[in-house]
Amino acid sequence: MKISTIMLCDAASVRDGLLHVLGGGLNILWREAYPAPMGCTLALMIEGQIGDVSPDKPLQLAITIFADNVDGPVVVRFDGELTAIADGSGARNFITPVVYNLDPVPLPGPGTYHLTVQLEQLEPISIVFDSEFAIRRDSALLSTD
Repeated sequence: MKISTIMLCDAASVRDGLLHVLGGGLNILWREAYPAPMGCTLALMIEGQIGDVSPDKPLQLAITIFADNVDGPVVVRFDGELTAIADGSGARNFITPVVYNLDPVPLPGPGTYHLTVQLEQLEPISIVFDSEFAIRRDSALLSTD
């Protein structure tokens, strides 16, 4: 079993086993003031074999956001479970989309953040993103660069 896709995006949803992503691949979050909400969504794809999961034993999933580096202070941590539901297709493998709304998660200030996802006892997988100050000028959001 593995996490084959991890990305921050403007929005994502799951329908009929498909992951629908809008504005995927965010790596800089521009904010006018801090603390500021993340205002984005985490999209994952989990791949495995049907024997890896069962309705009787949910998969343990942990999502952690650290400030500056993985040894830095924890901004937020979510612990959850994913439950397998057989689709009756007889397939041996599965690909499951997972979406987490991170809109309200507060970012304490500008800087570099690490988002880590741990599924069961697998090696954690991480992505890095930055949050930077932005300014408003003539109703347009501009970076300070």
